[in-house]
Amino acid sequence: MELIVAKNSNNVIGNNGALMWHISKDLRRFRNLTEHHIVVMGRKTYDSLPCGPLKNRINVIITRNPTTYSHESSDVYFVTLEDSFSLIHKLKDMYNKSVFIIGGSEIYRCFYNQCTVLHVTRVYDHQLGDTYFPISDNEIKVDFKLTHKETHHDEKTNVEYSFCTYEKTI
Repeated sequence: MELIVAKNSNNVIGNNGALMWHISKDLRRFRNLTEHHIVVMGRKTYDSLPCGPLKNRINVIITRNPTTYSHESSDVYFVTLEDSFSLIHKLKDMYNKSVFIIGGSEIYRCFYNQCTVLHVTRVYDHQLGDTYFPISDNEIKVDFKLTHKETHHDEKTNVEYSFCTYEKTI
């Protein structure tokens, strides 16, 4: 499994149910990495998506009440956390796709130990928000090795950020 997140220097990932930044290059990177694969998210993350399920992906949405959602598509699954592990492995084997954990906080914490690759966009600002990435930089350093880093500056938002890829060491 792989985990993908954009977070700032305070580990903030969101505020009021929305992303903190709209960095075009980061959104393209997210699409390029996850398209045609399996994405796993919590119900709050799913509800925050402006256009519903992510297109060209198999969407697994973890919720305490999966029966309250209708299955609009064969590429969208609503499941409890307990049932998600077997479903994800079944889908991965059936379709030979990669699995990306895309949030939110509770989902990152639940699947972190199963991930072998982290794709972290580090945004160099100190904005405050109400949703945090639950894994500290120190925890990442213990479990993962930085294998790639490229730094960019977004002219539109005047934000500096880095794309970092980490691979599990233990």
